[in-house]
Amino acid sequence: MMKHLLLSILLSVVSFGTVSAQTVYDVRFSNPSTHYAEVDMHLKEMPRDSFDVKMPVWIPGSYMVREFSRHVEGFKVVGTDGGKIRFKKVRKNVWRIYNDSIQALTISYKVYAFELTVRTSYIDAEQAYINGPSVFMYTEETRNKPSMINFFPKFEWSKISTGLPAYGANQWTRISENYDQLADSPIIIGNHDLFTFDYKGIPHHVAMVGKAGYDREKIKTDFWKIVDECTKIYGENPNKEYTFIVHNVPSGGGGLEHMNSTSVITRKDSYEQEKTYNGFLSLIAHEYFHLWHVKRLRPIQLGPFDYENENYTTQLWFFEGFTSYYDDYILHRAGFRTRDEYLAIVTDNIMGVMNTPGDSIQSLAESSFDAWIKFYRPNENSKNATVSYYSKGGIVGMLIDIEIMSATNGTACLDDVLRFLYNEYYVKYKRGITDQELMDAFETVSGKSFKEFFEKYIYGTERLPYESILAKAGVLIERTDGMTEPTGYLGATFNQSGNKLLVSQVERGSTAWNQGLNVNDEVLDIDGKEPGQVKDHLARKKPNDAITMRIMRAGTMRNFTLVLGTNPNMELQHSIMNKPDEVSKTVLNKWLKP
Repeated sequence: MMKHLLLSILLSVVSFGTVSAQTVYDVRFSNPSTHYAEVDMHLKEMPRDSFDVKMPVWIPGSYMVREFSRHVEGFKVVGTDGGKIRFKKVRKNVWRIYNDSIQALTISYKVYAFELTVRTSYIDAEQAYINGPSVFMYTEETRNKPSMINFFPKFEWSKISTGLPAYGANQWTRISENYDQLADSPIIIGNHDLFTFDYKGIPHHVAMVGKAGYDREKIKTDFWKIVDECTKIYGENPNKEYTFIVHNVPSGGGGLEHMNSTSVITRKDSYEQEKTYNGFLSLIAHEYFHLWHVKRLRPIQLGPFDYENENYTTQLWFFEGFTSYYDDYILHRAGFRTRDEYLAIVTDNIMGVMNTPGDSIQSLAESSFDAWIKFYRPNENSKNATVSYYSKGGIVGMLIDIEIMSATNGTACLDDVLRFLYNEYYVKYKRGITDQELMDAFETVSGKSFKEFFEKYIYGTERLPYESILAKAGVLIERTDGMTEPTGYLGATFNQSGNKLLVSQVERGSTAWNQGLNVNDEVLDIDGKEPGQVKDHLARKKPNDAITMRIMRAGTMRNFTLVLGTNPNMELQHSIMNKPDEVSKTVLNKWLKP
């Protein structure tokens, strides 16, 4: 009772700026080895009849409903006198509180956190990593008002890193202007390695979680270069302070952008070789670029956020895809990759998309809109039915960049479009952009219409004209797959599962697809060859060769006679034209450093 009374007094006097905090969260980790966070949510001045307490179902930046409330348990409500207050769970993520004229109350619950991704929370004996939507509840009455978060860490933990500002000198108390800021600020608590570099008066903190063979000074220098290249594009850096949270793990990877921070996951051996280290830096560039491109300049549908439902947009090809273009491009501009190394990446990216059957099935706009049900839930048929708005969107970004340079004889580029959109819609109007405004911006900067381009390659599924557009930059992309004698193509991918060889994927339009081979079929033999010999045996076959295949499907043995086709997948190589025209030469030198 005394605890709740003291907190009620605290709630009545704590303020930052000129607005009192109506919500105070106390977060404890009594036994972090069990992976629980214990949350007390203190509220005051709530409606006198009833109100709803909600937990988000998704986290902005990752477009899938994740049902965070499934990890909640022990929900209860008490008043300042310790008496229980009536409540009822009315939806999967909503609890209705019947206030009965109580002025201040405390909602208590526990959250199980044992999923280490950039979208979820993870607690163990070494750390507490928190993403706000998966731990903190909110009410509609208070979501736009300030809150205070008090952390009570395990005794041995000494550090906390987050984009949330500290309240005074106490690092364990953080404040938030509104729920959006709280949801957008990942938090790491533990004994991680923490260091800082300065970018033109803006402190950038780096929290390295987990042991890895990185060089602190090299990280500072290289991150600085990335920050600088990103800032040059937009002409201003909107940060007062920034935090990188880097999880070093045995396997896996990924990142998620936030307003003044990012959280990334990388393999702990990423720092050992130049190729893997540059891959890590590309991830850092991707997330930092999002500071402007999606966190400030954004689709009009993404903000203010509806945390309970899907927030649909057809523009992820632009906001995620173009960021994917810039992440590798920024590394080239910052001097980490030569022109040839960068073009090798471009060539691989084009092959990846062109060899995806789903490229002719799903448009970029549809891929963006359906991210909620398709991108984050891939299955054995995804390659046949979908295309990545990251990968294909990145190629489209490159092609549009070259088109703008060519149309303006090198006086403008995609940077100018991004800067125009940022200043016009984020800085001036404080809002997101529509599809039409996006297309209009390309036309404003380049002086040419992009209507046909959008119809064919954004809203349609026509094959990207990468050869002709790259030629405008003096770059040749040529097929090399016809230079060697073709092998027979089955169109099935196999996976060893224990002592069984299983079909794991069947490619649209292939022999395997047309003749009825199924995913999860167990391969018993091909032409009498045992499963361990199948790969080498097929590699010796030619187009139009017939093979016999025995498989086991649902306990029944089946025999197939299959006539192999020709591999439709292309292999590409790049080169620079020997004698490009003057416009192409100008475009090439503006686009890529010699």
